[in-house]
Amino acid sequence: MITSYFFKNSFVHKNFAFLVAVLLGLSFLIFSNSTKLSNLTNSVSPLSSKTTIEAEKEKAIKAYGKLPIYFVPNKGQLNSKVKYYAAGAGYSFYLTQDGVTYSFTKNNPNDAKNLLTPETNKDIDKSKKIEGYALKIKFLGTNQNTILESQKEQKGKVNYLIGNDSKKWQTNLSIFSQITYKNLYSGIDLTYKSDQKKIKYEFTVSPKANYKEVKFLYKGANSLRLDKKGNLLINTPWGKLKDEKPYVYQLVNGEKVSVDAGFTIKDDAVGFSLGNYNPNLPLVIDPGLLYSTFLGGSDIDYGFGIALDVLGNAYVIGNTQSSNFPTTVGAFDATHDYGCNIFVTKLNPQGSDLLYSTFLGGSDIDYGFGITLDASDNAYVTGYTSSSNFPTTAGAFDATHNGGYDDAFVAKLNPQGSGLLYSTFLGGSSGDYGWDITLDASDNAYVTGYTSSSNFPTTAGAFDATHNGGYDDAFVA
Repeated sequence: MITSYFFKNSFVHKNFAFLVAVLLGLSFLIFSNSTKLSNLTNSVSPLSSKTTIEAEKEKAIKAYGKLPIYFVPNKGQLNSKVKYYAAGAGYSFYLTQDGVTYSFTKNNPNDAKNLLTPETNKDIDKSKKIEGYALKIKFLGTNQNTILESQKEQKGKVNYLIGNDSKKWQTNLSIFSQITYKNLYSGIDLTYKSDQKKIKYEFTVSPKANYKEVKFLYKGANSLRLDKKGNLLINTPWGKLKDEKPYVYQLVNGEKVSVDAGFTIKDDAVGFSLGNYNPNLPLVIDPGLLYSTFLGGSDIDYGFGIALDVLGNAYVIGNTQSSNFPTTVGAFDATHDYGCNIFVTKLNPQGSDLLYSTFLGGSDIDYGFGITLDASDNAYVTGYTSSSNFPTTAGAFDATHNGGYDDAFVAKLNPQGSGLLYSTFLGGSSGDYGWDITLDASDNAYVTGYTSSSNFPTTAGAFDATHNGGYDDAFVA
């Protein structure tokens, strides 16, 4: 049974902003070791089999994405403000005197193909724009004489042979796994470290130094907040980053002694708060980025809702225009149908793998916004659809699209993401839109959204069974 009623106040639409950032630079690393890309390039020989050539290309592209991350000094190949940088497939880190910029790109699947044979270039869609986003950590109140010091030199060299003027080429550049901002604040160093796969940072506070001087901004973030566990949540136009509650310790007689610590946010500036510690000993403040990952294909992709199960797996709902959006074997629907399709994706707690990923939609436009879970990890989702053939199930409350612009929908996916346990339209003869969903202890689903349909289904005894005019009324069902 479905109960629903109108609100007399109109529903407020959600607005989402997308920031396109100007990238600071794009570069490729050529390492003089067993994984160097020159070897990969040379391995693509003029074979007679086109299939074999394509397989070699794909092998090279995958190898490029697995190259280790190291810091490279800027000797003129980039903007002079950049002192050191690290680059990977789709992301770069730029270390400047006053901060660090994280630059991300997507929507260009041909990046790594440029490293291959000249013949490949003719296949690249020149009209395809690179979408980028930049997030800068800007240090506040730092010493003007801060020096960036490279540490832990690694095997291998980098060469930049750009343009036809050999005098401007940069060759035999060393690579490093650690860069330290010496004396960034009085008696405080900041170190960025690479473990070849990711980059982390930590502050080292000398005896008697004042850790409260450490303040920094996240420029380009939509908002900052602390969750219930004290983690710093950084909301960006491309998703959410999470900086884990800092681990702070001192070495006492050769052993780590933990210090109570947390983030502070004041006037958008992030700092730290500490419990009792020995001011006569060095102090290490070690925040940890839990995980962040991109999810999408070669076109436009948006994530709108997220839920977590008890094991920390993340369930994400949104919509995509990418026909190559990642799906998994056995998914309910592994084929993109048309225009905007809904996706529902489950990631492991580390954000490193898809446990399932499926499309959901019909032959027209479909949007997914709300998601929640029950104790068995069934996913309940809502949104709206223009598709008359949106998938519904036998015995559904409403198995027929009601015309007009859009209908809301409510669907329940099994724990494997391989099937619908139920799916129904919800709406009248005009536009109807589902925005969020929750459950009670008996797993009844409660949905909210807005409708312009005067014949939106209501129930006897409802708080308000009549559409109140105007354009839209909110509903709860």
